Parts: sequence; C-alpha cells; structure tokens
Amino acid sequence: MILEKLFNLKSICKNRIINIILIIIIVTIFCNNFIGCDTKNKKLNNSTMNEVLEEMEKSQIGLFTKIAYASKDKVILYGPIGLIVYDIQNQKICRAINLDSIHMNLIQGDDITIFKVKEDGSQILMYNELMYNKSNTNDRYLYDIENDVLEKTNIKEFTNEYDGMTKFNEINPYNDERLKKYKDMEFVDYINIDKSSICCLIHPSEDMDLKGISHLKILIINKETNEEKIYTL
Repeated sequence: MILEKLFNLKSICKNRIINIILIIIIVTIFCNNFIGCDTKNKKLNNSTMNEVLEEMEKSQIGLFTKIAYASKDKVILYGPIGLIVYDIQNQKICRAINLDSIHMNLIQGDDITIFKVKEDGSQILMYNELMYNKSNTNDRYLYDIENDVLEKTNIKEFTNEYDGMTKFNEINPYNDERLKKYKDMEFVDYINIDKSSICCLIHPSEDMDLKGISHLKILIINKETNEEKIYTL
C-alpha cells in the first residue's frame, strides 16, 4: 500500500512538472508572437500616415528635406520630422514614418543620421553617426516599406545597396541646359535614377523658408528622350 502511494505521488509530481514546462513554453510563444516581449521585433511606427504628414506640414522646413532613393516607381524623402515614400505610378504619398520619435532625424551638422536603401527600394536602414553626443550610437532601425513595419535591427549594411548619387554621372542642376528653364525654382536635392534619368526635389524660390512639404515638387527628367514630369507632394 505504501509503495503504491509513493508511486502515485511520484506520477503526480512528474505530471505537474510536465504541465509546468508546457505552460512555460506556451507563455514564451505567446510573448514572442503576440505581446512583443522582444523589442527587436516590436512594431515602432505607432503614428498613422496622416498624423506624420500633419506634423511634417506643421514643423518641417522644405529646404531641409532630402532624397534617399529614387526609381521609376517611387521616391523616398526624409527630413527633421519624418520620412515619406511617394508612389510615382499612383502620384501620391503611400508611406510615412516619424523620424523625430526614434531620434533618426539628424540632417545637418557633425552628428548626422545615415539612410541606406536596398537597391530595389524595399527596405531602409537608419542609424546615427555621432561625433560629440555618443548616446544612442548603437541604435539601428530597419523600415520595411511594403509591410509598413519599423523595428530595431542588428543589420550593419545591405549587400545590394542603392547608390544613386555616385553610381552614374555627377549632377549639377545649375549648369545643366535641361534645367535652366527652372531658374525660378530652388533645387533642394537631386539624385540619379539610372544612367538616363535624374530626380530633383524643387520648390519655388520664394518658398525658401516655408514650413511644410506640400509646396515641394518632384521633377523627373529623362536625359535621352528629354521627357520631363513634375509631381506635387
């Protein structure tokens, strides 16, 4: 009888241990997949696209807006407040994230934010190069444009990185005959799309210090066919 009770007690303890292990496994899976206990996989872009655009229109000076990427399908722009993706085919802004909230908004000075884009324009890697303020030096963010997901990352570089500034011929908008007709416009930034096309970010000269991005225009020029197209943000 005593041996039988001991055997039953041993079985009960064994079952309880198994149950505890199963509970731990279930809780771990739930945390990783639903709660986001791992901050690396946590979605960080909590602001809606309209909220970001409203903040950019209110606070971002157009002159400080730069081109990170340009193709025949989309143009990626960034500034001290936010980053936007402009859909060329549908002629509208399709993505926007707040850069200020994650401190990836250093545009000028010794401390700057680096934006690296995959060659196909699907992802953006962001990190700060800090000369004086060494806090936050290791923070890196990856933005997946298609899935609209922003997360911390350990990625250092892209193997297939876009380089529209130096891959093709250097651009000088003030000496280019095709661009002289836009003498009443200010060239904020410019970049190569491919060997035949360039993308320029422009705005009227009188809007030099104007806040917002709605006055900015994307100018795309095909140097071989002399075709030009202007898109308004």
